[in-house]
Amino acid sequence: MARYLITLDSGVYADNAAAQAAISTAGASVMKSYSFSLTFEVEATPEQLSSISGVKEFIEKTANVAVSLQQLNQDHLLNLAKTSDNTVTMYQPLNNGSGSHVYLVDTGLYGDHEQFTGRNVNYLYSNFGSDFSDNTGHGTAVGSVIIGNTQGVSKDATLHVVKLFNTDNGNISVGEIVDALEEVLAHHQGADPTKAKVVCLPWTTPQNNFIDNKIAEMNASN
Repeated sequence: MARYLITLDSGVYADNAAAQAAISTAGASVMKSYSFSLTFEVEATPEQLSSISGVKEFIEKTANVAVSLQQLNQDHLLNLAKTSDNTVTMYQPLNNGSGSHVYLVDTGLYGDHEQFTGRNVNYLYSNFGSDFSDNTGHGTAVGSVIIGNTQGVSKDATLHVVKLFNTDNGNISVGEIVDALEEVLAHHQGADPTKAKVVCLPWTTPQNNFIDNKIAEMNASN
């Protein structure tokens, strides 16, 4: 037995109920149903998996991918808050982002930092239980560019913190990434899905079809 993430063909199954019935008929067990279209975590043998009709794609949930966080240009960040004569000042963007929502999938956030005083921060999901602390500073730095008091480009937006990593680089499972994206999509769908929202993913992995397709579905979902 192994845990798989699978997506079934909407041309074969009319809804989740029909898809889950087919999974059960094959002898597999549905462990989780995602907000993504006909996407499930299932427990199955390879034989049971192969007997499920209409599987568009699948991957073992524990399959690892290498992750590298985007390198930040610290000089650029510092210069955002300075004038041409090197005087520190507040960055004043044309718009303040009021009413907008940004999901930051990163290393957490040091919410007590002065950049976030009075700003709108929602701690949405952590891959580490209730721990949203930022051990590397990456999420805090990116978050400050988004809503920071002196250098934020959208100071009045709401920043939804999704902590996925604890280090600058290393390996993470596809399942952990998809679970984090699921939390973002589910929150978006429950909070006026007609309003476009922003998802910030400041990191890279080797190309992965399953992850790519979930991000494409998020784009299509506004």
